[in-house]
Amino acid sequence: MSDKYKEAFFGKNPKSINESRIEYFKYLNLDFKNKKVLETGAGGVGDLTQYFLTQTDKLTINDGRQENIDKLFTTIGKELPYNTWDLNEAVIREDDKFDVIMSFGILYHLHRPDIFIENMAKGCSEYMV
Repeated sequence: MSDKYKEAFFGKNPKSINESRIEYFKYLNLDFKNKKVLETGAGGVGDLTQYFLTQTDKLTINDGRQENIDKLFTTIGKELPYNTWDLNEAVIREDDKFDVIMSFGILYHLHRPDIFIENMAKGCSEYMV
């Protein structure tokens, strides 16, 4: 991790973690244009969701709780395609594959993160972050 990003997370004036993540996406030069993107563990805040919406019009969000999805829709002021898959068990069907799967801050919530990663990889055609 570069000094710039270490400062963002651990410096005297750390930025919000999502602001730092967005800077990191830009640093990686990730291309979301015209990509079918799944944001897992979207929660109810929508910081990353709002960023992804500036990058693609093919965003699907996931959260294990319907109340978080509802709160997110209120926060961002619109509804999006979504699912409430249990990520401990979710398997993406062949006809529902995503180009990009974005997962931040969810692995520690899962009983078997290794199975989650394996299942998501099967449902992803380009890259997972």
